[in-house]
Amino acid sequence: MLAKAPNLESLELGRNPLRTLDLAPLAQCSHLEGLVATAEAPVDLAPLAACANLRWLHVYCQQWPALDLMPLAGLAHFESLYVNGTVLTALDLSPLAHCTTLRSFSLHCPAMRQVALSPLAACAQLETFSLEHTPVQELELFTWPNLQRLNLLRVPLETLDLTPLYNSKLKRFWFVEHTLAELDLTPLVGLETLDDVYFKPALRLLLDEVYVYHPERILSPGVRRYVDAGACLATGRFTRLKVLLHRLMQSPSPTATPYPTMDAATFWRLIEDARSAATGGGDMASELMRRLWSLPPETLKRFYDLFWYVMSLPGDDVHRTVYEVRGGCSDDDFLDFREWLLAQGQQIFYRVVNEPQVLRVWGEDGLGFEEGIVSMPLYQVCKARGVRV
Repeated sequence: MLAKAPNLESLELGRNPLRTLDLAPLAQCSHLEGLVATAEAPVDLAPLAACANLRWLHVYCQQWPALDLMPLAGLAHFESLYVNGTVLTALDLSPLAHCTTLRSFSLHCPAMRQVALSPLAACAQLETFSLEHTPVQELELFTWPNLQRLNLLRVPLETLDLTPLYNSKLKRFWFVEHTLAELDLTPLVGLETLDDVYFKPALRLLLDEVYVYHPERILSPGVRRYVDAGACLATGRFTRLKVLLHRLMQSPSPTATPYPTMDAATFWRLIEDARSAATGGGDMASELMRRLWSLPPETLKRFYDLFWYVMSLPGDDVHRTVYEVRGGCSDDDFLDFREWLLAQGQQIFYRVVNEPQVLRVWGEDGLGFEEGIVSMPLYQVCKARGVRV
């Protein structure tokens, strides 16, 4: 009967599950745009490869042990996939890497403990991503610039990194009936479109300290409401730098650098340039990362070596003076002090190295401790650029 309806555009087969379902006649339906398929026994989707105009597919495969999506790989207009499978334990998404027009992906598979989403990285048009009742513990998101809706329901994740979404068009983020202990919202602060943010149960929300203390810099209305309600705890700069690194990696490779060679003078010039750029309320670690990213690998390695050489210069006499002024200074504290001191620039750094007693004049309030202000952006850039350190 279906063969006699070549102009059929949409079809719902099995509001109640059919025992068997043969899609072979659909190979003649070249105008078919949408299909809902529900059956108890596994269904061969191969005939759909001939449906060149197919745009959406909903598959209810409660008792199917497997589902082959390969017939979707050649569909140039395919936009939406919904899979609901009670006993489905695995699903190969690699055919979707060819579906560059995919806009919506939804999965409801209570028996699936692991799913590799990497094929979806090629789906730059993706607008909706939903996982429901799918008990995966690891979830890797990708840079989907057009993503608008992220829905996670009963997904027992152990961690969730939102960094790839920093440049998306996200409007809605729902995370419901989860088991996550904490979540860093820093990557979402710049999304002006993000208004609908909902977590149930409540969890420990983290945010870069810059935005906790300066909420006026938050562009997302949804994130801003949580900050205004006092629901976000201040954290360090790590996530902020990850977001910046993602942005740098997505930008064209640097063709020139203002630091073509790296000697001691250039090392200090780079440090002080970053410090000067941050005096207007910016962040020195971020300014430093931008400059390090512009360096050729061999120059970057030379900067790394100089950094640790300079860090070794404040000796036991400096450590002892900091200890006495502060009333205590562990090895970790002294490491943070040396990074802070280095970030003050060459003149102040060497004055302390040569005259540790000046710290007594500064007093405890004049001492700073900056964990990773230089080493954190340096390590991240070296790793991203493949520089072995």
